[in-house]
Amino acid sequence: MGEDVLHAEHDVLARVDDQFDDLAAAFRGTRTPLRGHVEAIRDGAGELAGALDAGATAFGLSWDAVLGVLEQTAGLVAGNVGRLSVDLEAVDVDASTSITL
Repeated sequence: MGEDVLHAEHDVLARVDDQFDDLAAAFRGTRTPLRGHVEAIRDGAGELAGALDAGATAFGLSWDAVLGVLEQTAGLVAGNVGRLSVDLEAVDVDASTSITL
């Protein structure tokens, strides 16, 4: 016990922070194309679109919610990289990062 020292390289912490920022941006960037796929499911069903509508809507809403949680979680991790305590208010999602899928 005693005087344990916790050490981390600043450049490593910055890279980890950036990776989680990028991950959050990737999750955010996936939400919009997913909505287009739900519409494509409906359009591709033709006359059967009515039968698929409820399922397609549930599919889109559930994945949108999951991706939203994943985006927020990655942002929380990024905002807390290198800290000795967790600040749940420190969400640092870099909105300037653009991911094209």
